[in-house]
Amino acid sequence: MDPKHQIIKAAVHLIAQKGFAATSIREIAMMASVNISMINYYFFNKNSLLDNILKGAVQKISEKIQHGQVEGQTELEKLFAFIQAQIEYVSQQHEIAKIFFQEELVKNSQAVLEFRQLNYQNFEAIINEGHRKDVFSKTVQPELLYSTIVGTIQQFVVKYLSQNVHANYTLSEEFFNHTEELTAYLKLLCSRMLLK
Repeated sequence: MDPKHQIIKAAVHLIAQKGFAATSIREIAMMASVNISMINYYFFNKNSLLDNILKGAVQKISEKIQHGQVEGQTELEKLFAFIQAQIEYVSQQHEIAKIFFQEELVKNSQAVLEFRQLNYQNFEAIINEGHRKDVFSKTVQPELLYSTIVGTIQQFVVKYLSQNVHANYTLSEEFFNHTEELTAYLKLLCSRMLLK
């Protein structure tokens, strides 16, 4: 693995475990087996490193959402693909998801703000198209439904991280056992709220 990826991997692990403010560049360098100047060479500073991590994550989750939506899907199916992409990403990249959750609370990172905006725009486009085609009820406010979906996923992850806090912050097996249930619940919620 090249030094840049070693640095990113070490930073993701440490920031997920300790939080951004409590993680030092020195610790990241030690875990990545590089010197501090190497981190400065690739990322300039710790904030830039965090933005790089989060922007990479934003790109990946956006690609997942785009790949989940195929030609000919109904708006409800597109919404289900959106939900599925969110849950799959959290399942596969739980350390980065935890960093997003932490950063959302303090709202420091421009990348988190951009991600929230992009993610919401994708969601809102689906809802607006459903309104335009007159298949979704117009009584549902997109902002509230989006917050409900994302908040439910976040709380689900936090529950299984906090019950199974290992040094490497792996999600408990219970999380994976219940992801289908979570997905089904969110799909049912959307169906009941949106369909006329």
